[in-house]
Amino acid sequence: VRKFLFSSSCSMYGISKQEFVSEQAPLNPQTPYAESKVRAEEEISKLANANFSPIFLRNATVFGVSPRMRLDLVVQNLIAYGYLNGTITILSDGLPWRPLIHVKDVAEAFCFLLEESLKKTHNQAFNVGKKENNVQIKTIAEMVKSVLPGTKIEIKNENLSDARSYKVDFSKIHSLGFKPRFTVLSGIKEIYETFKKVNFSKEDFESSDYITLKKYKELTKNGRMDENFKLI
Repeated sequence: VRKFLFSSSCSMYGISKQEFVSEQAPLNPQTPYAESKVRAEEEISKLANANFSPIFLRNATVFGVSPRMRLDLVVQNLIAYGYLNGTITILSDGLPWRPLIHVKDVAEAFCFLLEESLKKTHNQAFNVGKKENNVQIKTIAEMVKSVLPGTKIEIKNENLSDARSYKVDFSKIHSLGFKPRFTVLSGIKEIYETFKKVNFSKEDFESSDYITLKKYKELTKNGRMDENFKLI
């Protein structure tokens, strides 16, 4: 394998006091998922040489429609709550910032970096996203409310376990010529129209097919995954 693209995450920045975090910013993972990305980047980077060129795509949080879309990610989750219940529920205070990117833009970023010169990408990390898609949770909810008729926003201010809040600088990958196309609002409209088209239901929202934690629990219960989250 001459060139290896690793799907990493902006979540590794965790909490930051910088206005916008670049690839050189200190890594401050707040979750086991983010910690796993940090460790993977560190170890894979050590393997880089003249015959093996890793590239790390630190993707923003993904939104948009796909065949196996996740409904536990923030944009999809807020839309699902609003669509099914008429209430867009925010468990936090709504103030944290999140960088967001459409799933199609993520796919395009992989194609773009796969074809880019090794001289420009060898053993480097790239934040993948769009500056305008750095959005506060409460702003996402307001966008959802503007698209879903008759909905209201409920801020519970209960979930203090996830303290992530950060805005991300994507200028490095943009300087190579990559330009994401989709805004958060366009993605919300797309998801809403899809939910209507497929008659999205409460059963869909609660299904393990679209919720990562539920899928892990199902695999563990059925003896297909061990306590270290390794498939058997």
